[in-house]
Amino acid sequence: SDSSSNSVVSLLSEMNQITNKTMVKSVVIDLRKTLLDLKIMISKELNNQYDINEFKVRRTLGGIELKDLNMSLLEYGLLEGSTINIKLGKPLKPGEYQFIVKYCTPPQYKDSKEDSENNSESKESNSSSESAISLGVIVVQEDMEISEFKKLLYETFNHKKITKIIKNESNIESKKEEGKEEEELVQLPELNRFRLRLAVGTGVPGGISLKGVFPDDSTIASVYGEGICDGKTVAIQSIISSEEVFTKQHMLIRIRLWRPKSIKLYPIEEIGVLRTNTIDDLKTRLAIIFNNMNLTSQNNDNDDDD
Repeated sequence: SDSSSNSVVSLLSEMNQITNKTMVKSVVIDLRKTLLDLKIMISKELNNQYDINEFKVRRTLGGIELKDLNMSLLEYGLLEGSTINIKLGKPLKPGEYQFIVKYCTPPQYKDSKEDSENNSESKESNSSSESAISLGVIVVQEDMEISEFKKLLYETFNHKKITKIIKNESNIESKKEEGKEEEELVQLPELNRFRLRLAVGTGVPGGISLKGVFPDDSTIASVYGEGICDGKTVAIQSIISSEEVFTKQHMLIRIRLWRPKSIKLYPIEEIGVLRTNTIDDLKTRLAIIFNNMNLTSQNNDNDDDD
């Protein structure tokens, strides 16, 4: 028979959540048929144990989900002998994407000379690298406004309980607790005290590298462009001062407070400023930021040479 009308699509199925075992099955289907037709056939092959809205279809085990039920198998690039993966879970619709969400906690400000030098070394060695807490995943529509995306993230993850593994500590008593799990309640900053960033992993556990900003006057689709896909990482970045809005007309600049008399060098921070701002505008903004942080008057250190 014609190979296009009688093609075999192998199915690697992860339908047993308890034992996590897989079973391999195969079906014969016309590749001109749609993804919907294939899912109906798979459901029947599994004795209708799972409805078509209870499992996802992927090309590879951790790959991109096939979402458009009206697209033909040929359009998805499936050929005779192709392998697909089935996983339990609510399938996404076209235009929906699942992102990984992480939270970059605020930097810890050090006052001693030694700690200040350590801050300097660690920040300068990889200034774009941050330590982040994994919050989970979220499903969003590609046409969602970034301002609405921020609200959704806040509502979803603020006060969420997460499990952390106790890390190595310097003292012996703490080392006894190493590797144990503990629950922690995530307290996110208010909406005007965080911005959303594109992010990628660094290869270091818990580490991410922050990239571009999600402007508030954009949509998720416009930020990612053709690169949008499931599995992207979104970082919630805590910021030092109130930021009501960050638009396409803003840019990030990096600032750092240096107190020469007391030999204090504070961590690098990023602030959003309008591209049309003057230097005087920037100086006024910085004065407000540092005064609100109570750094310019710590330890009665009113240096004339700051």
